[in-house]
Amino acid sequence: MVKKLFSEIYVKEYLPLIRKEIALNLNKKGYKQKEIADMLNIDQTTVSNYLNSTAKEEVSQRLKYLLRKKSTEIIFKKPEERPAVLDEIKEHIKQ
Repeated sequence: MVKKLFSEIYVKEYLPLIRKEIALNLNKKGYKQKEIADMLNIDQTTVSNYLNSTAKEEVSQRLKYLLRKKSTEIIFKKPEERPAVLDEIKEHIKQ
């Protein structure tokens, strides 16, 4: 059995959930899909899929809380300040 690297698991499994949660929160704050797409550096169609998704991906309540609390920080902090916020989320995912 091949063991996946944490980064591979993070990118394929958790990053889309994190982006979806951030997109939902930004949309609730009144941001348009195109603005959200630009902030997250993804296609507008991906944002549309996140916002209109009927799939019920499960994210732990603690991770949801953390994402709601930190989503604005992730977007609006300077790139060099983002790793601390993302490390906090990464630590939760490892648990």
